[in-house]
Amino acid sequence: MAPDAPYIVSMKKRILLAGLSCLIGLSNFVSSPVFLLPAQGQVEYWNNEARKRSQNLSSSALNHLKNINAGKKRSRSGKQAGDLVEAVRLLEKAIQIDPEDPLPHYLLGIALAMQEKYDKTLPLLQKANKLDPREEEILLATGLAQHLSGNYEKAISIWQKLLSRTSRKAPILVCIGHARLRQGELEEAVETFSMAHEQEPGLQAAHEGMAKVYFIAGDLEKARVAAEHAQSIESYPPVELLLAEIAFLEGDRSSAENHLKAWKRGSGKTKPNKSMTQIGFSRQHDFRWDPFIVDDFDSAEAMRARNSIRQAPEKASRYAGKSSLRSIEAKVDTALSSKPSDFYLKHQKGLIALAGGNKEEALKSLRESISMCPGNQVDLLNLVLASGNLGGGAWLKRYRSVYPDARLASTFDSLVAAPEADSTKETPAPQKKSQNPDEKKTEKKAESAPSPFD
Repeated sequence: MAPDAPYIVSMKKRILLAGLSCLIGLSNFVSSPVFLLPAQGQVEYWNNEARKRSQNLSSSALNHLKNINAGKKRSRSGKQAGDLVEAVRLLEKAIQIDPEDPLPHYLLGIALAMQEKYDKTLPLLQKANKLDPREEEILLATGLAQHLSGNYEKAISIWQKLLSRTSRKAPILVCIGHARLRQGELEEAVETFSMAHEQEPGLQAAHEGMAKVYFIAGDLEKARVAAEHAQSIESYPPVELLLAEIAFLEGDRSSAENHLKAWKRGSGKTKPNKSMTQIGFSRQHDFRWDPFIVDDFDSAEAMRARNSIRQAPEKASRYAGKSSLRSIEAKVDTALSSKPSDFYLKHQKGLIALAGGNKEEALKSLRESISMCPGNQVDLLNLVLASGNLGGGAWLKRYRSVYPDARLASTFDSLVAAPEADSTKETPAPQKKSQNPDEKKTEKKAESAPSPFD
């Protein structure tokens, strides 16, 4: 007897429902972390979730970092500081959530460097590099942390490794050039910046670097040409400040004042900002921060004071009073406390002391700077300003022996015929109480060293 049709349909429904129940149960069983080895299932789930949270926090921090130098108005200064603090907070939280994520380590290292907390910067970037040794930008930033800490040779070593790995070499050469400059290796520095120019003729940072090296070497004409070329590519306030100093030394006060006005229009009381792509960073991580001017402490008013001290001492005093020299001196001393053998910082200290009328400190610091870097010829001119009629002529004679045709302000040449003390006793840097004859010979040879660019 054949079964009724409704019964057959009912049986099929029951079988189908039973099959679906089994499939659903099996699906839940397979998808559950318990189906895996218990520890492995929990670790995989937690790491994926932790990395997601860490990346989200890093993304938020990245937006704050990009906001820091997005505008130049003074009204934004508090907002900029708040952005940096908030970025640091978010990145510290991201590292707590996922200590194995290289991105927050990297970004936090950069953020703390922008806060000038270099002692905390380097360990973070070293950890980021360990977590992701293939990432070129992390290696670039690690070298930068070494540079900012005064470890110039280590920075060069890291950047040279990066040179062999990266396709875009010019920005890395710019970084190496700055490290060479800070080590007092002026000839090598200008060669490195020239190589960067050959790689990318339109790279403003390469010409700016050459201008700084030529200036320290005392070659004012070449420094001016390189600085003007850098400005023709992209205007940058610190280069205007350098051009103003060159103009003052050459006796062109009108041009110097024009450059200082351009500097004020471009930066005013905010920190100058520059694209970090010029030194090898990606656009995504361009926070418009220039790490190679953090040890430049000069200002327009200090410059005016320094270059008025011989002809208009009362005016120089007024300029000095406007330039917050005490706070600037404190910053220079703080930098020197961690980098006591840095000739460039000694040079900066001498400039600020001279602007404030502290001629004794200026003479001491400027002589020490020349002793540390014999190629530093521009400080011979600053020593003329500090010495005046009591030895200025001898310093000028040394400068003229290297650059006999240099165009200089009349202040300098007027000192040649003036009565002067025996300035040769002032020449050695006052670092040692006694010297043996061999040391004296070495020092004398170093002091009479010609320009590295002849």
